[in-house]
Amino acid sequence: MKIKSVCEATGLSDRAIRYYIDEGLVSPVFTENYLGRRTFDFSDDDITDLSTIATLRKYDFSIPEISTMERHPEQISEIVATLIARKKDLVGNEEMLIASLEKAAAKELGDISSLAKALQVSELPSPDVNAELSKSNRILRVVHRVLVVILALAPIVCGLVLLNESIAFHRFPVVSPIFVVLALLFLVPSVLMLLLPFIKKNAHWKRIACIVLCVLILISVPLVSFCAFGIVSHSETHDYFRYLEVDERIASANGYSMYRFFPDETHFYKVVNGESVDMGRYLYRNQPAWNYAYDIFAEWQTSEEEIDAEISRITSYYESKANENTWWDQCRIQRGAFECIVLYHGNEPFTRTNDAYTYYVFAYDKTTLCVRYVLCDSLEHSDEFQPYYLELEWD
Repeated sequence: MKIKSVCEATGLSDRAIRYYIDEGLVSPVFTENYLGRRTFDFSDDDITDLSTIATLRKYDFSIPEISTMERHPEQISEIVATLIARKKDLVGNEEMLIASLEKAAAKELGDISSLAKALQVSELPSPDVNAELSKSNRILRVVHRVLVVILALAPIVCGLVLLNESIAFHRFPVVSPIFVVLALLFLVPSVLMLLLPFIKKNAHWKRIACIVLCVLILISVPLVSFCAFGIVSHSETHDYFRYLEVDERIASANGYSMYRFFPDETHFYKVVNGESVDMGRYLYRNQPAWNYAYDIFAEWQTSEEEIDAEISRITSYYESKANENTWWDQCRIQRGAFECIVLYHGNEPFTRTNDAYTYYVFAYDKTTLCVRYVLCDSLEHSDEFQPYYLELEWD
């Protein structure tokens, strides 16, 4: 028998019959098409079972109780006694309500406050909202609350994860206050969503607020993620005690050739009467973007013999680099008091560039015994990123 005929025979709806099948109370034979749609064929025993279930449901036996009585007939008496107790409790409460209403009706009441006082019955239990809900509805309510909390935490978690990755990428992180403020503003909907359950307002207002906040949170996720990357904009340090401690990406991109250009022995300071006296300057800065642009600069005073030794070493180093790759060019340029030996590719040295560039600049002044090492490298193609040595004083 098809399900339509079963509905007519038992008085049950199509939805109710399918629900009882899903709960395992009846198991009719069925065929399933390629879309997953099942067509049932009910036997006489199936119809009898459905009629039995329909009768028991009229007496408020729950689905779990019916299933238990099917599998364990010895518990039928116990389950019936439990149902009787539940019904008696309901009857008792209803009788108490009727008695209270009759007493209140016998009095002259001027307002609803007087009615509420007249109806106060200490023995009557307070209504439990969750008790009025079915098990499935209670589960849905819990799932809904969990999903709302997850959604509210999503921008916060994404922001913290991306911020941690951004900080880990930079050895000397520089924080951008603007992006910090923007990130906090975009997190306001998440904070309000988490505080919403503690706000004492009517349920209709809270439902509308919840929907609006959910939309704002979904919009804020990519915005917070973007701001998290922008909070740490670049690396920068002038601490020469961290000499050549650069971001890992910069070192690996150059095949560590920078460590062959910059000398191991430096003269940033000397000890005079037990105190350190600064003799030089240092800068490392890295501006990561889709590509990168970074500068390393070191300057100190040395001796004429060491300058001559460095000229020989740098010249040899430049020649080996030029032999490795044909795109390298070399030149000597006088800039103010400094004579510069330059290895480069890109535009001519000491000019602004609109293309990717790399410049190794060794500069020395034998009058003041000052030496400079400058490495400028960029894959950016704009006027915003220019070689650092253009900012230095050379006179």
